[in-house]
Amino acid sequence: MFDFHAHGGKRDCNAFVSYSADEYQEGKRNRYMSLMYLPWIDTYDVRTYIDILFSDDNLMAGEIGLDSRFKDRDQSAFYTILEALEGSRKIIVIHSVRNDEKILNEIRRRDIEKAIFHSFSSSLALASKIADAGCYFSIKESFLSKKNWKEYLSLPFLLETDMKTGKEQEERICSLYSKIEAESGIDVYSLMEERKKELFDD
Repeated sequence: MFDFHAHGGKRDCNAFVSYSADEYQEGKRNRYMSLMYLPWIDTYDVRTYIDILFSDDNLMAGEIGLDSRFKDRDQSAFYTILEALEGSRKIIVIHSVRNDEKILNEIRRRDIEKAIFHSFSSSLALASKIADAGCYFSIKESFLSKKNWKEYLSLPFLLETDMKTGKEQEERICSLYSKIEAESGIDVYSLMEERKKELFDD
């Protein structure tokens, strides 16, 4: 069962793994991988990030984004990265805290084909706007506490753990697939396999 957003841990995992620059440069690799750049964590030059990102065709972008909890930090690197990604075929994994509309507007006005709003928890109306823009949103187990969570399932949702890959992460993603399938009647495994093919051109 594919996990659409996880972090570095066990190698050769069935997940889309977001690596830090250090992890990537130390040789950690996965078939499905992205490179994270969050300026409240990553302090190296954004141009170095862009150089690393475009040195590997299999390397996708993210998490990148905006976070209103860090208003004291310069987050302009996000716009620099988006500009570099215009016209590329790289998937973008979005980190957003109270900035979904702003980020979606940036994606809409640029030639960006595929984006995932990870750890999504916003409104159904915003999820519909994300879908209309040709993007995806990924949800984790806590999302099922929403009273109307089943209403989102007609939209292009993905499933994630946001955990380090390994036994606990594998158990968590299996549990999430099972819960959604049991309560919605959707063949979640087949649907996620289709969406994986759409995203990664498998």
